[in-house]
Amino acid sequence: MKAVVYSGYRELPVVTDVPEPACPAGGAVVEVRATGVCRSDWHSWQGHDPVALPNIPGHELAGVVASVGPAVTRWRPGDRVTVPFVCGCGTCAYCLAGDAQVCPHRTQPGFTGPGSFAERVAIHAADANLVGLPESVDFVTAASHGCRFATAFRAPTVHGRLMRGDWLAVHGCGGVGLYAVMIGGPASSAPTSSTTRRPSRSSPAAARTCRSTRSARRSPPSTRCGRCGGAAGTCRPVSCSAPPPPRRCPWT
Repeated sequence: MKAVVYSGYRELPVVTDVPEPACPAGGAVVEVRATGVCRSDWHSWQGHDPVALPNIPGHELAGVVASVGPAVTRWRPGDRVTVPFVCGCGTCAYCLAGDAQVCPHRTQPGFTGPGSFAERVAIHAADANLVGLPESVDFVTAASHGCRFATAFRAPTVHGRLMRGDWLAVHGCGGVGLYAVMIGGPASSAPTSSTTRRPSRSSPAAARTCRSTRSARRSPPSTRCGRCGGAAGTCRPVSCSAPPPPRRCPWT
């Protein structure tokens, strides 16, 4: 099959022929119909997140089940599916508690094994990790949600514990920030305010659910929420902006 492969960090990726993926006993092989390109793929290519080389990147995917292992009970060839960007084992205490993203035996396409920049990709623990796609959701839409939706979802709904009447303040309106705005507001009917260093990114958020948007370049820093005054229990901040790069010592 065809796949995008890089043989060394920062080397030019090439489209080449690679062996077909083996189907795990409890997993599935998915025929990839769409895949996203994530900043994490760039980090692995740069060598920031070490991977086995040569590597097939890609972890945001949607497609059709091509084959399943003998231990799989929930899926069959032809099913339309997507997957989370971190796949748990499905049986440990973390997975059973709904925290598969910190499963000690987790796998991740494109990092722990070949990824979705290929015609087909193997997914472990299919019964725990595959997510069915309704016909109303096309493959490109499902793949474009990828890890930005999964990353944003738990922040306002689980950790932020948004309640009706809370203000949700989202700092940073890139991919994750915009999804936090889209998820957090409707999830609790919370009025939402967004802050971004790139004003051009604020217009999609404002057009959907934001009550207000602000430019971080023009707004002075504040330790209190400009909407609620920082009163306890009324404002839930979510930071979706990348930290500034570390300053390097001029003597090293």
